[in-house]
Amino acid sequence: MNYCNLIWLLLVANLVYGRRVEESLLNYIGPQKPPAGQVDTMQLLVNRDLPQYSNSKGFILYEISSRAWLYELKEKYGTRINSLADVPLSEFYELKAGGVDMVWMQGIWKIGNYGVQLDRKDPKSRENFLEKLPDCTDADIIGSPYAVVEYSVNDELGGDRGLKALREKLKAADLKLMLDFVPNHMAVDCVWSNDLSKREFFILAPLEERANPSPDLYLPDGRAYGRDPYSGAWKDSAQLNYWNQSLRQAMMDNLMKVASMCDGIRVDMAMLILNDVIEKTWGDILRRNHYSRPEKEFWQEAIQKLRSTYPNTILMAEVYWNLDQQLQDLGFDATYDKTLYDIIYSNNLDSIRSYLSSKSEQFLAHSAHFVENHDEPRAAKYFGSRAIANSAASISFTLPGIRFQFHGEWQGKKNQLDIHLRRAAWEPEDPETLAFYYKLNQILSHDIFHQGNWSFINIEKEQQPEAWRLMAWKWRWIDTSDNNKVVYRLVVINHSDGNGVGCIPFDEAVSEMDSIELVELFTGSSYPKSRQSDNKICFVVEPWSLQIFAY
Repeated sequence: MNYCNLIWLLLVANLVYGRRVEESLLNYIGPQKPPAGQVDTMQLLVNRDLPQYSNSKGFILYEISSRAWLYELKEKYGTRINSLADVPLSEFYELKAGGVDMVWMQGIWKIGNYGVQLDRKDPKSRENFLEKLPDCTDADIIGSPYAVVEYSVNDELGGDRGLKALREKLKAADLKLMLDFVPNHMAVDCVWSNDLSKREFFILAPLEERANPSPDLYLPDGRAYGRDPYSGAWKDSAQLNYWNQSLRQAMMDNLMKVASMCDGIRVDMAMLILNDVIEKTWGDILRRNHYSRPEKEFWQEAIQKLRSTYPNTILMAEVYWNLDQQLQDLGFDATYDKTLYDIIYSNNLDSIRSYLSSKSEQFLAHSAHFVENHDEPRAAKYFGSRAIANSAASISFTLPGIRFQFHGEWQGKKNQLDIHLRRAAWEPEDPETLAFYYKLNQILSHDIFHQGNWSFINIEKEQQPEAWRLMAWKWRWIDTSDNNKVVYRLVVINHSDGNGVGCIPFDEAVSEMDSIELVELFTGSSYPKSRQSDNKICFVVEPWSLQIFAY
């Protein structure tokens, strides 16, 4: 997307949502690029340093599958894109224009040949790849980025030097950088695999089974495959032994190395190395190998060490099985909110309302909300339509917490990008979904959604038979730069297939102001409200739609 296309997109958003955007256009596009050789300091949105996350109510995180993205850019720009260092600065300006605060460059670490060859030769894997990419070739199969050989940048991406250049470009565009950390396992052919002094870094078959280990659980050399308690083996990986103190120290060192290269860390399957989960998955084998359960959690020690050197590094945990609160308590800044994702998919509005009204603002603020990512199906396909997917995004991203968005989501893509492949099946962009995301993210760029206070609102259902279709919440913020003015955003969402009609109490705002004007931010429509008027406000919201009011 070039700057002309960006202007076109904003005009589409104006037409779709009926609001003038001329005044804000320069905030998106900025001045023209400086002459070659000069540093480009273009500011697309107001520069806003991410506060220490404990003081933040959220930001937009944008996930990019690094190797697939580089392949995409090669197709777009030609062969001159050979490393992360070659990515044009305009790509990051466009992300900033879309409201992004932090970019997760997913899958940048070195991987080995073992996993790639396994993927190319395994018939079941090949069948799966062909389902997603009918014209898949061996060249398209690039191996899982989660079978890490070592925490150095993949040579396909330009190595550590390429990442350093990329980070400088991100800084120029006022973007932060997040990278992966994969604690549970390493690649079968990782740097420790042939080092006899590191053999006990891995979980090994019990001594009496080591001569003839089960091929479903172990490599021929006796190392266990990586896995979780509920799945089969991940046969491109070897399981690490967190009941070995030397391994713990080595992985803390790796964590510190990753932290030195970025502003945030996404931790893969973080709950797998909780002591209780290790006990369930590996406890019997570890005890037969004469290991005992540690007194402290690894994360308790590792996060304490991390904070001593990198106090502002944001730690985001991929987590399932309702273990998110435990990881937050251990020090993670944010945890996946997979429960909300599943409840939204159910389309049970009572369940969504019950979940949100039962959660504290603090818990939600320390959660990462998403409608798709590299592990999940594309939202536009999974939720049944782009309209429903956008409604799900409206719920997820207007809450406190990390607003976690995936490359291709803005374009309404339906074809999933498998992490083992360098491309997905081609499909056109959906301009309405693109306009929706740019408009929503523009609204969410206001400080109120980063620093304000959030509260759930009950919608009055008496004499309103269609009120059950609506849900609402409010943001409140004191603008210290404007004489401590109290600012509000009221979010009303209809996540259903019929028109929703309902009312909410409006005492709080009217009691603080003689008269106010509510402005609906998607349409620009104004609604005056006075102290003498009824102390409620009523809405009519179309199916799968939202309204956000500023006052």
